[in-house]
Amino acid sequence: MSRNSSLVVAVCLLFAGCSVNEVMVAVETELEVAVVPKEEAMLLDIGIVEFDAGIPDKNDPEETQVYDEIRQAESRYLAYHLKSTLQDTGHWGAVRVVPSVNAFTDVTLRGRIETSDGEFVKLHVTARDAAGQVWLENTYETQTGMSSYSERRDRRLDPYQKVFNDIANDLLAYVQALPPGDVPRVRQVSELQFFADMAPLQYSEHLSSDEDGMVTILR
Repeated sequence: MSRNSSLVVAVCLLFAGCSVNEVMVAVETELEVAVVPKEEAMLLDIGIVEFDAGIPDKNDPEETQVYDEIRQAESRYLAYHLKSTLQDTGHWGAVRVVPSVNAFTDVTLRGRIETSDGEFVKLHVTARDAAGQVWLENTYETQTGMSSYSERRDRRLDPYQKVFNDIANDLLAYVQALPPGDVPRVRQVSELQFFADMAPLQYSEHLSSDEDGMVTILR
């Protein structure tokens, strides 16, 4: 084998080795966006609790590479970016970031950061409606591409956008599979929960909850 041929082989092997760990372009998921506006009565509101930062107990940043201030900032950023993604779909009513699961809303979404280092992200996400029904409990993850942080990238797209789109599409798939009467019932439950908190004497007996947290409308 000539010297030039050996050099070509060496270069090819070098790039092949890099490609195992580095992705040039991140995998994308197309976001399902409403083509025709829905009736307002069929739009459920969503409350997104600021994500659990997932900071280990007795965290040692030098060992875990998890830095408290960065993770706390990410917990807020991820929640707000998911909020923007859900709003852009046109499939939901008001989408807000809420301080806790005790906020009165039709659907509450919680998330925990399992991994987030700029290249990999893994989130554990749970969504539950006001009636106590769990919509989803999944782990979402993606790897960013080398182009995700380039100077010429589309700055409208977040490097983790695939995760947000996956969550939004799964929520849509669930609500679309619900029986026709479930969406109005969920709205009624969240409204009665709000009224019961504001005026317990008048509304405290309108709802009943079982041991599993499932809520039934009594009157």
